[in-house]
Amino acid sequence: MNLTHLNAARSLQDLQAGQGRQKSLKPLSGHGNRYSMEVNGNWRLTFTLDDPQTGLVSKIDLEDLHQPGGAKRH
Repeated sequence: MNLTHLNAARSLQDLQAGQGRQKSLKPLSGHGNRYSMEVNGNWRLTFTLDDPQTGLVSKIDLEDLHQPGGAKRH
């Protein structure tokens, strides 16, 4: 569902809204234009927001941000 949401988004506002409720979308501090979106438990989709006006994202990862170094799944 989150990947579908990322694909359909056309702006930062689209990424923040979805299915009648606010998405858990947060900028990652110290990482410039990198964001995280809650999946479940400790797992987050992390991505780089290349253009806030168009919603273009890249470098999408699935990570457990609560593990040292952020355990990644590709």
